[in-house]
Amino acid sequence: MSADPDRLLNEAIRCLEADDEAGVEAAASQVLASLVSSDPRTARAISIRGAGRMLSNPQRGLKDMGEAAELAPNDADVQRAYGDALLGARLYKEAESPLGRAVQLSNGHPDIVAQYCECLVDLKKPRQALQIIDRVLKANRATPAILRAYSKALHQNGDIYAARDVLSHLYGEAGPQREDDRTQLARIELALREYDAAKKLLDACLKDNPNSLTARLISVTLADWTDDKEAQAEHIHVLKRDWSNEPDAMALIVDHSDELTDAQLADAEALAARTEGSLDDGRISLAYSLGQYFDRRKDHERAWKQASAANDLFARHFGFEQNADVRATQLRVMRKRLEVALRLFEETRDTPVQKVEYDYIYLVGSPRSGSTLLQSVLAAPEGVSSIGERTSLYPYLAFATERNAPTQEFIQLAQQLGQAEAAGLKRMGITGPLLIEKTPHHLYVAGLLSRVNPGARFVNVLRDAGEVGLSMFLRPFSAHFPEATSLDSLADMLELRLDVANAWRDAGLDISAQSFDAFRERPEEQGEALFNRLGLNWSSDYLDPEKRPEAVTTFSAQQVRKKIYANARPHWRDYEAFAPEAFARLAEITTAQDKLLEDWAAG
Repeated sequence: MSADPDRLLNEAIRCLEADDEAGVEAAASQVLASLVSSDPRTARAISIRGAGRMLSNPQRGLKDMGEAAELAPNDADVQRAYGDALLGARLYKEAESPLGRAVQLSNGHPDIVAQYCECLVDLKKPRQALQIIDRVLKANRATPAILRAYSKALHQNGDIYAARDVLSHLYGEAGPQREDDRTQLARIELALREYDAAKKLLDACLKDNPNSLTARLISVTLADWTDDKEAQAEHIHVLKRDWSNEPDAMALIVDHSDELTDAQLADAEALAARTEGSLDDGRISLAYSLGQYFDRRKDHERAWKQASAANDLFARHFGFEQNADVRATQLRVMRKRLEVALRLFEETRDTPVQKVEYDYIYLVGSPRSGSTLLQSVLAAPEGVSSIGERTSLYPYLAFATERNAPTQEFIQLAQQLGQAEAAGLKRMGITGPLLIEKTPHHLYVAGLLSRVNPGARFVNVLRDAGEVGLSMFLRPFSAHFPEATSLDSLADMLELRLDVANAWRDAGLDISAQSFDAFRERPEEQGEALFNRLGLNWSSDYLDPEKRPEAVTTFSAQQVRKKIYANARPHWRDYEAFAPEAFARLAEITTAQDKLLEDWAAG
């Protein structure tokens, strides 16, 4: 009696649901033995066999599922299964194509759309994900999976309150019950600086599952931002004990270690150099952490090697390579958007000013320019609040410049954004009346921000370009600043920022400049001058980190809690020999920055 392929396929699926790999193998093999290769069930049998093999040998399983996807390019289930397996292996770039095809073949099945959009978010493509999900929502086809993906895309795109609102609607009064949902919401609460809420969610995760690596990793970040050294030590101890074989855990262990043993260091370097699996498992973060560890140990050659490897891995994995053509295109696009922003700024000069509930000072220095410390000092007086880096407005303003928005449409957008921003701040309990904000990208849309929040003032914080370039190169800034993978591209960015700042000043924007290097050398003198320029009352107490207890949520958290001091010698000099031409160019940019400071001070 011949085998029944359909019955055997169903048997293989039942075995797969029971994690019975041997049963899957046996049933799928019988199906394949009874069918010709042209039979469409052949691809399904290979796909199911591959899913079973994933349980013990992911590489072998993925090979099967990839073969099935090639055999059945028009089978939505086979394409989805392959994409889902690639997602599970964190091979997001490879998963994009089969999942996108599955979406088309399934006529936009919501659950497949959700998987595809999660993949897009992991590939740093939130706007594309939002456009797709928007169509699903308008068709009233939302599912819990769609809403989870929607929240992640909103969060990554900078609309953090909307991301939380989506999850609040999904979970209701009971709140999230699944571990993944709790950690997703905890990340959002962290971004909103709702630290108690984040801690409650993370504690619930760890109570139900003390072995939750994700909750443990986020808890370390929370402890860092709130300077909770006791909690930090506890979580790092657990990571060392239970998770030192995981690259993302080892990255945090390295970050929080003054000195590693030779054995620990060898293990960390071996993990970072591992070739199997996905780079998204934390190996890129670990390479950056090792670079900073060697930098702290003054082993500059090994630090440069690790940082270069991390940046190269990141650029190749996410398609952010900074070759000459890419760099030229980036500059051309940014200058074109600046032209649009300047046009909108000029054409709305006589627009009636809407009433605002808060006054704003925007620090628009580049990353690692010292803006975090200056924000902390400026927010020290009574009645002044630091609001960190609020990225919710930037995507909308940048999109307006990207699409060359008509003037009247921008006027309406600015009014809507101003109202939404005020409402969001009220929800945070921010009373103001003066707020200090420090998103680096805001320089590019500074004039447009002044239309959203009339009366806003801007301070362009400048620091030795070599120090900025090196500091960004040694740290994982590349997710939001692709140019950080290349010193040459970083130099392009810093030159462009000078041109942008001058363009806004020439257009009449209320923007001044502050040298961070001068502030570190003469903090009392420079601090008082900055406060006077901004109409604030100065006190030398503001220089004392103990008088500035607010949480710091950036890479600068450690530095901001230390006393202010100036380096005797620029740190980039220790690395000059590894990239002499790039550092020479950055030195020229520092000279140009000094001239800007001089020219602006002279009026």
